[in-house]
Amino acid sequence: MTAPAFIDVLQDTLSREAEAVTNLNFLFPNASVTSLISDPDFTSSLLCSLESRDSVNPRNISCVQACSDPSIIFSNWPNFYTCSWYPSLSGALDRPDVSLPAKATFSNLGILPDQLNLSSSISSDIASCLSDYCASSNDCRNLDATSRSCSLENLVSLNGTLKTLNRTNAIICLRDNVCSTTGAVNPDIGGVGVMSSLLVQYTLSLLAIISHFLFYLRYQLHRNLWLRRAKGVKRDEQLITAKQILIRHLEALTSALVEFQKAQCFFSATLQIAAVIILPQYDIGQGSKDQILLRLTSANAFAPIILTLAHIDLLGGRNSKYLLILSFLTFCLGSSTYWLSFPTSRGGDNFFQYEPPAVPLMSCNNIAPFAPCYLHNQFYLFSLWTGDSGIFYAQPQKIGLGVWIISLLILVHRIMFTFCASGYLPLPAVQRLLAQILSSWKTFTTRIRALSYIHRLLEFCRAFPLTSIVGEWRQKTSISMRKQRTWVYVQIALGTMALIMQLVSVIQVLQFSSNIISTEMSFGQIVAVGIWVPVLLEYGYLEFSGAGKGTEYRLKFPLVVAEKLSHEDAIMKPEMTSARGNGYFEGEESRSKHMLV
Repeated sequence: MTAPAFIDVLQDTLSREAEAVTNLNFLFPNASVTSLISDPDFTSSLLCSLESRDSVNPRNISCVQACSDPSIIFSNWPNFYTCSWYPSLSGALDRPDVSLPAKATFSNLGILPDQLNLSSSISSDIASCLSDYCASSNDCRNLDATSRSCSLENLVSLNGTLKTLNRTNAIICLRDNVCSTTGAVNPDIGGVGVMSSLLVQYTLSLLAIISHFLFYLRYQLHRNLWLRRAKGVKRDEQLITAKQILIRHLEALTSALVEFQKAQCFFSATLQIAAVIILPQYDIGQGSKDQILLRLTSANAFAPIILTLAHIDLLGGRNSKYLLILSFLTFCLGSSTYWLSFPTSRGGDNFFQYEPPAVPLMSCNNIAPFAPCYLHNQFYLFSLWTGDSGIFYAQPQKIGLGVWIISLLILVHRIMFTFCASGYLPLPAVQRLLAQILSSWKTFTTRIRALSYIHRLLEFCRAFPLTSIVGEWRQKTSISMRKQRTWVYVQIALGTMALIMQLVSVIQVLQFSSNIISTEMSFGQIVAVGIWVPVLLEYGYLEFSGAGKGTEYRLKFPLVVAEKLSHEDAIMKPEMTSARGNGYFEGEESRSKHMLV
């Protein structure tokens, strides 16, 4: 069956199974068969259908026919679910207290009384399926070591040559042992707390950009409002006050972002190391690990960290080598985790998204009997065999690669600018090589232009008015692009786009990978969520007391001042100044004075 057909069949036929799991206590391991016979919810959950590998809409058939053939029993979940009830229901229908309407209902389904041989055959097929699966899975064997509910001798009881399915043990085997081994994750790496922390990290990085924009928008609206009014002392005071409020907000935001950047770098780096070292390996495939969890873990080392790094530069107007090195190391660790999740094209280690369904396919010739297990992690949204061909994860996988490339380009630019701004010069050999390349390029272009037909073509193009317009536009664009501020804006725009793309991708993965968020909260997960609380408290304190006063507690007074000032002047002088920000506000002030004149 092709992957799309497999998805369509499961989505169509699992509606009754969903009712059975949700409303009927997951197959009723200890339910009374006599009471269930008259339960309309139970009878409506029974269904037998015939489907081929190419059929999408199954055709209903008699359960006598369906349950007589093992290939039909295991062809879809409703058949497996209904046939597992067949031995118990067939024996219960012989009782005199069963009403005639109930017998007629089950007769229409093909569930008939006194079907000893068929019940024995069904019991043997289902017991062999579950027992073979657990015998082929190390995790299932370990879980079943105590209860032994998946052992063949406990799944069936013999009465001469007839076999009777022990349905209680069968359901315990399926629910507690089989389903517990199809998508388990480490709670301290992939639990709900860590995933929530990841979403909070993304949100804070994005909110910082939005807050910056809103602060600037408020300042511009207030400034334009007062510029329309008549000239006077009050207007000048309001303009100065608006600028001071903006500076106060941006100083607090800058200081808080520095703390946020350090927190997310240390948290992300620790998580990357833990994911690579601690995550267990699956039995199938040497060195195989959880592909989805690796990519989710690596995600917090890319867009939010690189975007915040560029945002700090825009706000503070200076480059911190400490933050740059910290971000670079975190990005390298995240890249290692990210590329570790990709399987090699030929040979080497294979990395699966989840434990592949090779075992159920070998033991039951189909994945359908384990549909509730794979519903837990939405496995049916993938093709029958896992890997990079997963239907659902194809889009997030492409998004993740795009985000990694964008983050890498921004980080490379930040490193190059920092070294160039600090007066770094490459080695003499590299300088000579660059000079030689530049000289060769100039010689080549000069010779090309010296050719007669090229010269006439250039003169012909220069005669058009559009050429001069394009030339002026290119000159203005070139001047603008040489400014560092323009490149910072480009980084902010690309970083924000990458962050939104990755945030949507992570939400999409979490939505369909419910096993990742189904783990219980543990101590490590609580720490993961609480790591952002100091950052929020720091920002609130700075907004309340101001950046200068709010950061005064960090250093002793002599270390705060860079020149000889009085104690009062030093306290009033803001600790966080912005070279780029000061230039910006000086430009705004000069434009305001020009408009006033």
